[in-house]
Amino acid sequence: MTALGKLPGSSITAVSDMNNSGQMVGGAWMGPIGGGWQAFMYSHGVMTGLGYLPGGGPSAAQGINDQGQVVGWAIEDGAYVAMLYSDGVMQDLNSLVAGPSLGLTVAGKINDQGQIIAYDAEDNSYLLTPQTPEPASLLLGGGALAGLLLFGRRRSRAPQYPASA
Repeated sequence: MTALGKLPGSSITAVSDMNNSGQMVGGAWMGPIGGGWQAFMYSHGVMTGLGYLPGGGPSAAQGINDQGQVVGWAIEDGAYVAMLYSDGVMQDLNSLVAGPSLGLTVAGKINDQGQIIAYDAEDNSYLLTPQTPEPASLLLGGGALAGLLLFGRRRSRAPQYPASA
């Protein structure tokens, strides 16, 4: 058994997913003064905060793939948005989806092909698939994710996630 500890400055640290390399992600409660929840990654014995969207509020990680790309949620301008953390940068997933805005509020999982399961506020689930057949490690790096396509849609119960205080 391994005690993971807490993100420095947090009072609660909750892991939500782990990849095949043993990297773990989740949310750490930083308190209302510290920004509420903050997404984190635990890798090789070190817990690191992933930060927040620019000008945004709390964040939490829900899933991680074997390339270390992380998905979850963040609050930006008072609203929940799905987020992707890749190559050291957190981005609003809605800004990376081609076509009309889907209003994605949380991204739950990402696989090694770069496919992302995301949800909107109206109980809809989406499978987002990278536009080109290149490996996810090349496609999702930096700003190259500009072409996620909506691949499928089905009705689902919206996930429950921590509310900020």
